[in-house]
Amino acid sequence: MRKAALAFLLTISPAAVLAQAPAASQARAVVDAERLTIARQLVAQMVTDDSIQRMFGGLDKMMSAQMITAMVPAGDLAKARESDPYLDERIKRVTKVTFDFLRETMVQILPDIREAMATSFAGRLSAEELRADLAFARTPAGQNLFASFYEVIQDPAYVAVVQGFARRLADQRSSLADKIKAATADLPPPPKPAK
Repeated sequence: MRKAALAFLLTISPAAVLAQAPAASQARAVVDAERLTIARQLVAQMVTDDSIQRMFGGLDKMMSAQMITAMVPAGDLAKARESDPYLDERIKRVTKVTFDFLRETMVQILPDIREAMATSFAGRLSAEELRADLAFARTPAGQNLFASFYEVIQDPAYVAVVQGFARRLADQRSSLADKIKAATADLPPPPKPAK
């Protein structure tokens, strides 16, 4: 069960799902019907209909204030607020609209996420392992494990680490731009867009 739980926690992010898309399509070709049926039942226990609502619930409010510091270098925050007295409100609204959009989009692709996860599990785990994982997922402990994932990603300690990562990325974006420029310096410039 630990394999399935870890895989779930790693694959629920959209980026992870998209990154694994080729592997999922390759796995689909070799998956037998019995394992796929069990894996679908397992994923149904892991990713319930309200999963996305719980995953995004409240994150927009928590992230709003922190996004300001991630988007605006620390020394420039006072200047940014001085030049735009509505900066905090603007970012709060942008964050809400963005999270609402992400939530709606995730709800739309949830069936595809479930199927990709089921196919992936069925391609990686034996029928015996899947049955054991499903049995665990149906227990109160299993249900609690999967339900608590959404609480964990909203926990202040977890959020602080993610925000720290976002700040580091923001602080290093010019360094990244320099690295990209150096890595592509020997290539001809990209073609101009067709009119």
